[in-house]
Amino acid sequence: MVDDIVNEKFKTFKEDLVHKKEVLKDFIDILPNTSTIKSNLQNFLNQPNLNSTLKNFIDSHLKPGFIDVNIMNHFLIIYSLKIKFLTYVLSED
Repeated sequence: MVDDIVNEKFKTFKEDLVHKKEVLKDFIDILPNTSTIKSNLQNFLNQPNLNSTLKNFIDSHLKPGFIDVNIMNHFLIIYSLKIKFLTYVLSED
């Protein structure tokens, strides 16, 4: 479920990057100056009719992160803390 939401939002974001120059400019601005993706995207800003080329570049270079791994890590940490707490409470009795 979360994966579906992330993928849909990311798909919309990539479409906005291709079709809305301001969104592309804003995204470029937040990337670090040392980023090769930033310099490549800046080159696209100066090209006319860049939609298909830019779309191919974005599809091949931008991928959503693994959100489920982060959720599972947090779950395991919380679960581990609960077990440690219960073990502590039970050993005190």
